[in-house]
Amino acid sequence: MIKVKLRHYYGGAPTLIGEALQHAERSIDLAPGSAEGYAAHGMTLAAVGAFEGALARFKTAIRLNPDAAETYRLLGRVFFVHGAYAQAVAACERAAALRADEYQCIVMGAKALRAQGNVAASQRWMRWARTRVERRLQERPDSLR
Repeated sequence: MIKVKLRHYYGGAPTLIGEALQHAERSIDLAPGSAEGYAAHGMTLAAVGAFEGALARFKTAIRLNPDAAETYRLLGRVFFVHGAYAQAVAACERAAALRADEYQCIVMGAKALRAQGNVAASQRWMRWARTRVERRLQERPDSLR
């Protein structure tokens, strides 16, 4: 996952995606019953444009651990990037339901709702995100996030 982020968000070398694929595949080989490797592989496949393959990996991850908020958060991002806004909202809502401190996915869901033209729902989701951000700031006022 870090290699994908380094490549896409920080301008890292193009070879990072190939390395990320190898790492995710190795993770699955080492722990075929663990959802995390499948979710990482799904995210990496999405990064190379293999959307259907990515969805298949996410489906496996969810089957292995249906209560993993991170899997739904990553899936929401994949849907969002591919313009599948309704699915992005559903995945983000599930991530937020599973993890009470999640707010980034709620913001992404709000953006997906806005992209669908549902401004009122987008605003509700941003207010929802704000309550979580404010709670986190009360708990950790020195947090830079």
